[in-house]
Amino acid sequence: MHELVVGSEDLIPLVDLDRYAAVLDEALRAAGVGSVGVRAGMPEPDEWGLRTTIRVAVSDLEGGVRVLRRTLRSAGVPDATWIWQWEPELVTYEIWGFSDDAPPSWGW
Repeated sequence: MHELVVGSEDLIPLVDLDRYAAVLDEALRAAGVGSVGVRAGMPEPDEWGLRTTIRVAVSDLEGGVRVLRRTLRSAGVPDATWIWQWEPELVTYEIWGFSDDAPPSWGW
């Protein structure tokens, strides 16, 4: 399994966070590629500047990222939201403004 984090620089209200997590979990399970885990909102940003996170586990990285991107865009998440992969190296997947056929990513 690949552990991912959907993270936002915005502090998303709990009611919206729960809604985003529910639609993500439904979409991932329907596609057969994963599920949603713990979600959290923090009044102060963490060391990466994130204030809201949803942890996700996917069995198919490419398919999971596609499902996440498509679902997050349709749910209307804030612009300052990304998909983060911490292991085996830090990679950030863009959500807005790119084709699902070639999800852009940045590695550090």
